[in-house]
Amino acid sequence: MSEKEMPVPGPNEIARTSLPDSFDGIRFEIGRLIKYVQEGRKDPLIITAAQKICEVSISTARQLKRKVTKDTRELICLEGIHAWCHKNFEHVSNPSNVEIIKTPARMLRELEIPEAFAKAFWEPIRDQMAKADGKDPSKLTLPAPRITGSTAVSSCLVLTLAAAAGISPIRFAFGGHDGSLYYLWGSVFAADKWRDVDIILPKFGKREKFGCVEFLDVPI
Repeated sequence: MSEKEMPVPGPNEIARTSLPDSFDGIRFEIGRLIKYVQEGRKDPLIITAAQKICEVSISTARQLKRKVTKDTRELICLEGIHAWCHKNFEHVSNPSNVEIIKTPARMLRELEIPEAFAKAFWEPIRDQMAKADGKDPSKLTLPAPRITGSTAVSSCLVLTLAAAAGISPIRFAFGGHDGSLYYLWGSVFAADKWRDVDIILPKFGKREKFGCVEFLDVPI
């Protein structure tokens, strides 16, 4: 099945595909990411999340006495999207020889894991490690649900939220060294300028320095 023929996985669905160890495999993955952004920006769950993030961002900017105008509104919303994503995302490298990408809706639902399930998952790890160190397990906090994934996942998430908030154009950015591109982040046009939005980094508008950088537009 070609990339164009493969539908975007729905709730509780997983698509497994064998990828060639060549640029064709990379092209397929990039094509899926673009499709996930295009479809995800129309998902009611994504739209609601993007709207709420923008509402809080604008409200916070006004409390900070920042000017909220037609020209600055998109930039303020984009700052808020970066902050929200950075808070709720944890970078996890892919397993060897496996590329994992997720739909944006799947990512947001990772934050909805019931407390009882999260407790049952993490408690045995916490208790055993604390016991081995002679510590009181109750003194150690349990991690809250977070979205996890590679830079492909993080860039897909931020671009989808930006598009759902009506901020465009958008594009994937690829960075690397010595002609090899291996790191992805989002690039969004706001307030008359392209903005780097790398949610793995804590500061908005910053990114790692690379020897070579390329961009791929996402038609929306």
